[in-house]
Amino acid sequence: MRISTMESKQKLEALHLQIQDMLAGYVDDELDEREACLVEAHLAGCEACARDVVRQQMLHEKLGAIPHEQMAPAQKSRLDNVLEKALQKNGARHAALAALRRRAGHWFRFVEDRWMAAGGWSLAVFLAVIMVFNASWRHPDGGIPMVEDVVAEYQHIAVSPLPNAEPVATAQPPASWPRARVLASWRTRISGKPAQAYAVRSDNKVLLQVKVGEQVFYNNPKVRKAVADAGRYEVLEQGLKVVALPLDHGGLLLVGPPEGMPDAGTMSLKSF
Repeated sequence: MRISTMESKQKLEALHLQIQDMLAGYVDDELDEREACLVEAHLAGCEACARDVVRQQMLHEKLGAIPHEQMAPAQKSRLDNVLEKALQKNGARHAALAALRRRAGHWFRFVEDRWMAAGGWSLAVFLAVIMVFNASWRHPDGGIPMVEDVVAEYQHIAVSPLPNAEPVATAQPPASWPRARVLASWRTRISGKPAQAYAVRSDNKVLLQVKVGEQVFYNNPKVRKAVADAGRYEVLEQGLKVVALPLDHGGLLLVGPPEGMPDAGTMSLKSF
């Protein structure tokens, strides 16, 4: 029986979607031999997926080069005590405890889906960890520090005279688009790290561009996943739109009213 053109197209689209779901596993070398061969055969004929793989590989390389802040010894000791007490109630969780300790380099790595999937013991430990570290969590509501900082920076320049610490004529913001004009450029701090800010007029709106380093840009898992999946992270914060875009050595945060943001197709990014 001959397969119609429509049926062939539908099967190819279904395969394409299936392969897209496997790309992250392919980059992380988590697929078995059959799955890896299937992905590689697809990549040979799909330019879009091939570009996606290259982007994810570059992101992994950048993340691997970023130094991670380690837990203080006192905090690690307190966490170990919490886990030991929980372990005494269920001796069969030795493997889970060992895996957990291997991940204890960052406090923000503790919250993982596998904890909740493992049952009541994991939930109890998770709640105990919250009690131990709650005082030191800067953003218990899940906010992203760099996003909150750039929104605060925008709100400040909206009601204050624009800083003009650097000559506007020589300022080169990371992003450019038609009818965009630099109004001011200055140094600031985002997530406690140095950053370069640019106020840009676009038509009748003022937008803020902030270039941050890799350690700040890739610090949050939500941002990392969005950049790996879609090449950008977007969020509405206090009525402002924030767009996070990766650069060669860091990232760009673009902030402004949603109706004043430039169209992605008209915007070009500089290499730094």
